[in-house]
Amino acid sequence: MGKIANILYSHTDYDDCWKPFFGQFDEMCKYNFDNYYMFSDDINEKSDAKYTHIAYNNNDDYAARVLHCLRQVDEDYVLFSHEDFILYDQVDLQYFQEAVDLVESGIDFVRLLKTGSYDDVSPMNSHPYNGSKIFKKILNSFDYIFAIQPTVWNLGRLIEFFENNQGMNIWELEGKGQSYCRQNNYTGLYTSHESEKKRGMTHWDSIVYPAVCTAIVKGKWNLSEYPELTSILSKYNIQPETRGCV
Repeated sequence: MGKIANILYSHTDYDDCWKPFFGQFDEMCKYNFDNYYMFSDDINEKSDAKYTHIAYNNNDDYAARVLHCLRQVDEDYVLFSHEDFILYDQVDLQYFQEAVDLVESGIDFVRLLKTGSYDDVSPMNSHPYNGSKIFKKILNSFDYIFAIQPTVWNLGRLIEFFENNQGMNIWELEGKGQSYCRQNNYTGLYTSHESEKKRGMTHWDSIVYPAVCTAIVKGKWNLSEYPELTSILSKYNIQPETRGCV
């Protein structure tokens, strides 16, 4: 069996997310990762010493930053996430392990939630993978194959994606990177269950990885879509009015 690392991508401009992210992750995700990495421009007292820090150049674009850091990761598979995807409930370890197993078996990635961009259809009209009630196929016809959401990746395929999509910021990458995935036959799955409800315009809850997606929108706390954030911020002594709220 290959090794898996948990990767957090962040920037010190968002270090007010760090304590909630680290604290909630430790409390809500009991999975036994082989290693932990934090990609950021710098670290400070809000960092978690358990995470090996890999620094990127602030002058680089998003794609170059991530690629530089990924090349220093030794594991075979990764959970790739950002600092404002904060857990608010327990990760389902059985389904999470199944996602890891699927990637180890040859699937390129498993996204741990569904998004409205590629699943406006009801769960009954989605495309189950091998009859699964949780894991669904991401088809080449979907608008979004690649997305910046909590995802279990084959590290080699993730590196390949970033190697061939340089010179882009995070929004350009989610737009222009789709054609590369189609042309290079990326095989992806996402998790979805009929009990999950939609949040806002594009995200759904996840029984597998119940995280706020995303906690910050246009620089402000996303309390309107995720009221769970109110108690989480209070728990870590964060004043939401400092950053402001959507």
